[in-house]
Formats: sequence, C-alpha cells, structure tokens
Amino acid sequence: LDGGSAGGNASKGNPSGDEALLSLVDYCARQLIFLGSPSDSNPSLQRQKYPLAAAELASHLQTRSRLDEIRETVLDSSYQTAVASVALARYLCEHIEEMGPSILSRMLELHDFLLLFIPLVEEPP
Repeated sequence: LDGGSAGGNASKGNPSGDEALLSLVDYCARQLIFLGSPSDSNPSLQRQKYPLAAAELASHLQTRSRLDEIRETVLDSSYQTAVASVALARYLCEHIEEMGPSILSRMLELHDFLLLFIPLVEEPP
C-alpha cells in the first residue's frame, strides 16, 4: 500500500498508528505467552484441558459460591481473550510488510513471535 491510498498506511504515515500497533503487538505477545505456559501453572488452561465430567460438573455448579462463579468466569474470559489474540497475532504476521520497521523489530527481535507460536502448534489450546 502506498501512503496516499484511501486505506492509508497507519504505520508509515502516522506515528500514533505506530504506537497503537506496538501496543497491540505487546498485548498479543503477552497473550501468546499466557497460552504457551504449562497448564499445571495456569488455572485458565487447566479448566479448558481438563474439564469436569458431567456428574462432577452438575455437583460443582450446585455447590459453588458466588465468588467461585466470578473467579471461574474470569478464568474463562482470560482464556477466550487469549485465544482471540492468536487471530490478531496471525493477522499482524500476515500483513507485516505493510507496517513500519519498528513493528517488525518489536515482533521479531523483542518478542520473537516465531518462538511464541511453537508451543501453540505443538499443543494447541
């Protein structure tokens, strides 16, 4: 894309666009790290990988406190948000040629996106 096109190039022609993209890259990297962490140390991943059996789930739902319900909702939301950020990271990678060198540097040199994806390929969430 050229800088004068209608779609514009947020990164090359707009410093605030760079800042927003850098923040998005940082966010995606944090979420990829979250998903790539071992499930034994990550309660959100534990809930997804080892769900309760139907009988246990029914009992659990009847006996849990309101605070437990809120905690479980937070864990589920954290997981769903992290999974959605994988799509964002993929989109950023697919369109890296349209972004400035600062974005490329952040993705490859600081966060090493390629290595962050390896645990997700080996053991998908």
